[in-house]
Amino acid sequence: MKRFLTALALSLLAFSSPTQAVVIASVSDYGANGADANDDTAAFNNCLAANKTCWVDAGSYIVGNVHMNSGNRLQGLAVQQYGMDNATNTATRPILKGKAGSAYLLDVTSVTDGGAIVGLFLDCASSNMTGISHGSFSLSIDNLTVVNCGVGLGGVNAPYTSFMRITNSTFGANNTGIMNIIDSYLSNVDFANNWGPGLDLRSGSNANTITNTRFEWNNGPGISTWASGADAAFGNNVSNCFFDRNGKAAIVLEHAINWNISNNFFYRNGRLATVASENAQITMANSSKITITGGSSETGKDNDGAGARTPSYVVSYGSGNSYFALRGLIAGGKYSATNIHGGYTVAPTLGAAPTTGSLIDPIY
Repeated sequence: MKRFLTALALSLLAFSSPTQAVVIASVSDYGANGADANDDTAAFNNCLAANKTCWVDAGSYIVGNVHMNSGNRLQGLAVQQYGMDNATNTATRPILKGKAGSAYLLDVTSVTDGGAIVGLFLDCASSNMTGISHGSFSLSIDNLTVVNCGVGLGGVNAPYTSFMRITNSTFGANNTGIMNIIDSYLSNVDFANNWGPGLDLRSGSNANTITNTRFEWNNGPGISTWASGADAAFGNNVSNCFFDRNGKAAIVLEHAINWNISNNFFYRNGRLATVASENAQITMANSSKITITGGSSETGKDNDGAGARTPSYVVSYGSGNSYFALRGLIAGGKYSATNIHGGYTVAPTLGAAPTTGSLIDPIY
């Protein structure tokens, strides 16, 4: 059956107008049963081809390569969940489970002029599947949970995903949470328990704003760049974020240019470090015009009674860095009988700090 929602006029001019009915199609109208037994892909594709907005009722739908077009809105009534939840333990939600052998759970490569995915729980159930494909333009995501995928969103050596707006969502227990976005905005996002990095910004992943976001318990870095050569990850802003328990450094900058990292909290990162450079809050090499301002870093402090659980270094400097500014970052030191306040007299950094065009404050 069709879904009828009432829309009330919001202006005085329209106050006396009769209530209007807005018709929203449901994937159930096209044969999807959400019984965790049948392939519901055709029902989703037929609904999206015939309607701009398709509603997904609570249930467990087996789908693969669901094709979204420009202007499509795929929506259910779910809320953001934590990155260790999956299709078997989540509460009743509109759940999309990956159909075996599919490249993507949702294929958004045809979203070239805007679309939206809202209130769904995506479980690829396979590291060979991508949750949301690369290649969209101006796609909005809200209250989404994406788990158990090779890549939650994006892809390796794939066209960039551009002008994303991602809010109030979780990417967890994937090999990589999100990869290769450009000109995008992330706010109130949770990257948790991914097997590799939470957010992987490779060569050319430029002009992104990441704010009020949490990176924790990823086995790789919270954010990594892994750019190569002159094709840097350029002009990214990371602010007011929380980094905790990531396996490698909280942020890895490799061939990064013009990054602003401000007012973040760095806690117990580097728990799986195998080399000294990974045992740091921030590592950087071959990077230029990097600004780190404000915020705090717990470093070298025994905080849970089971040994040193925070990294040894605030910053690990590799080679090839220049034009670097570090100002106003406070780092808690290691407590001891002779250092009862945990402050540092010598900053806990590794390697030679860049000198060309650099301004580096003491770290306390």
